[in-house]
Amino acid sequence: MTEYTLFFVFLFAVHAINGILVNLSRGLECIKQVAVSGVICSLVIICLNIIFLLPLDMGLSGYFLANILGSLAQ
Repeated sequence: MTEYTLFFVFLFAVHAINGILVNLSRGLECIKQVAVSGVICSLVIICLNIIFLLPLDMGLSGYFLANILGSLAQ
């Protein structure tokens, strides 16, 4: 499990910062932008999961990396 610790820490940090920024955007009444960024985030995560897991066969590392990059794309 120690090989995934760094991925977990990055994923936690990115999701925490992302949650703060989304709540700030909602508070500033940028609801449409929040919705669009959520859709973009989901699409990026789905596409990267497909790429990392199927052709590249990265396993759990690919899953973590796809979620980190998807959240950064938001």
